[in-house]
Formats: sequence, C-alpha cells, structure tokens
Amino acid sequence: MVRSAVTYLEAHPDHGLALVAVIIAAYYLLNYRPRMVREAERRLAELREERGHLYRGLRPPNGPAPSR
Repeated sequence: MVRSAVTYLEAHPDHGLALVAVIIAAYYLLNYRPRMVREAERRLAELREERGHLYRGLRPPNGPAPSR
C-alpha cells in the first residue's frame, strides 16, 4: 500500500503538495485557532471587568482609589 501511494505521488506531485497543504491547514485549525479563541475570551472578560468598574464609578483595581 505504501509503495502504491509513493508511486501515485511520484506520478502526481501536485497532489502530494495538496496533501501537505491539507495537513498544515488541519494542524493550524486544531491548534492555533483554539488559542486565538482563548485569548479573545480572556481579553473580552478583561474589557467587561473594566466596563463594570467604569459603570460603578471606580477605577481599575491597580489604579488609585476614588476620592469621595
């Protein structure tokens, strides 16, 4: 089976390149994309927290205390 696959890819090298492209795309989608989603969710949570502080009239936790 391996020998017939190698023979096929030797006869059609562009199909081999397409197969490599599919493998790279699958790796990207399975690994890089979830990391991007996690980063975006983390940033969104930070922004929501900052917005909550603004609505309450407070400064962010690392800022100076509000004067009243």
